[in-house]
Amino acid sequence: RLGGDLSNLDKSQASKYGIEGGVVVKKVFDNGALKNARVQPGFIITSIVTSDGEQEITSVDDLNNILQGLSGTVSMRGIYSNYGETYTYPLNLDQ
Repeated sequence: RLGGDLSNLDKSQASKYGIEGGVVVKKVFDNGALKNARVQPGFIITSIVTSDGEQEITSVDDLNNILQGLSGTVSMRGIYSNYGETYTYPLNLDQ
């Protein structure tokens, strides 16, 4: 659905970045929401923001559970390992 190869961030990396966990975008496929949002490989997804508020993401299972049944556009927040700031991307789940 998102159009990418995703994996869980390992615990040692998570503690290095000062986060509980996250989902690493290993590869972005040519079709899907990640490509359309211009997410780059290496992005670590840490939360999804919907009309119900922000929900923390610590694993691929968390991400799948939160996105299940959602439609429209949500915001995805996270970090790149070599940059200290948080990035927010709009994700159109209807694509």
